[in-house]
Amino acid sequence: MLKGRSVFASGLCIVVLAGTVARLFSLDRHELYLLQNNRQRNIHVPSFGSLVGIDAAGGVAKANLDGSAAYSFLFVIHADRGQSEIAFWNEVVHHVDKKDVAVNYWGICDAGPACTRYQQTAAFKILGYLNPYQMWIVAKADTSDDALVYDSFNTLRSRIKRLPDPSSVATMLAQQLIKSD
Repeated sequence: MLKGRSVFASGLCIVVLAGTVARLFSLDRHELYLLQNNRQRNIHVPSFGSLVGIDAAGGVAKANLDGSAAYSFLFVIHADRGQSEIAFWNEVVHHVDKKDVAVNYWGICDAGPACTRYQQTAAFKILGYLNPYQMWIVAKADTSDDALVYDSFNTLRSRIKRLPDPSSVATMLAQQLIKSD
């Protein structure tokens, strides 16, 4: 009788062990899939760039690296809906500025100089162009409805998803900036 219980207990242990191994394999496989997917998403987007652009007046604009702004926030302004985009991003800037975080805000026009007429109403600098490589990075982010956060070393720190509510975008941006400090 004792031998029967021992065989049953051994069999039960083997079944539990096999189930645990299968579960761990499933979790590891899922984590590996997520890791690979994330790597492939970011493989073509480097974490650095030269943040130098051409502003609405044709002048050279550089990220403010003198210590007054620790971060740069880049987003795309779509010229065909410029007025509503300016209003949206102005509200984001307004909400973030209330949180007392120093940020360079750059709206990159998707049609080069077509957004220059909005500069007077924008609470941020509107650029027509960045260097081609950086324009490619911004364009890739725009296809995912992302805006980009760079630190003072021009290192990409995070992506902020553009949501319909500007205060939600501002909250996510402020959280990213506070988390990075």
